[in-house]
Formats: sequence, C-alpha cells, structure tokens
Amino acid sequence: MHDITSLPCYIWVSYQKSLSNESKMKLDELKTFGFQICNYQNIQGDLSINEWDIIIIQVKSLFRIEFTTRPFIAILNEVNAIVHQMSSDTNAQESENAIRDVLRS
Repeated sequence: MHDITSLPCYIWVSYQKSLSNESKMKLDELKTFGFQICNYQNIQGDLSINEWDIIIIQVKSLFRIEFTTRPFIAILNEVNAIVHQMSSDTNAQESENAIRDVLRS
C-alpha cells in the first residue's frame, strides 16, 4: 500500500450541492484506504489542504480553501456548467476570482 501522506490534496469542484453530495457518496469508498474526505457543507470555516486528502466543494465556496505548500489537483466536475455558472451567477466575479486562484496555484 502507498503512503497517502505524500499524495497531493484533490479538490473536487462542482457547481451544485446535489453533485457535491453525489460525489461524496461515491468517494467515501476511499476512506477504507485512509483518505480524509471533506464535504464543504459539513465543515464550518476554512478548509486547509493540509488537513484533507479530498475536498468536495462548490465553486461559490472556493474562497474557503486554505492553500499551503502541499501540492493539489483541482478536478472540475461538469466544467461546462461551472463556466456557465460563473458567467451568469449573481456572484459571478467572486466565483471567477476563486476559480482563477485555484487554477493559478
């Protein structure tokens, strides 16, 4: 078995709560391998990539991610819908800035 502490944090970005919940149910199987999995809806405050191996989060809540020196991989679930949401949402500028920060890091 591999040492998961040397792996990057995976940030699973979705555009709606139902997809986040669905993803969480599917990814929960990885807990048996020791992965720490976080659904942003169940945690208050910032979400440090040092504390979680997988963070499931909506675009609108990306500002809660606390980036550190740990590498990470952002997975955009339904990327077309995410882009559409960023361009039509009332908080479009905030969402766009948050996703830009993730992609730059």
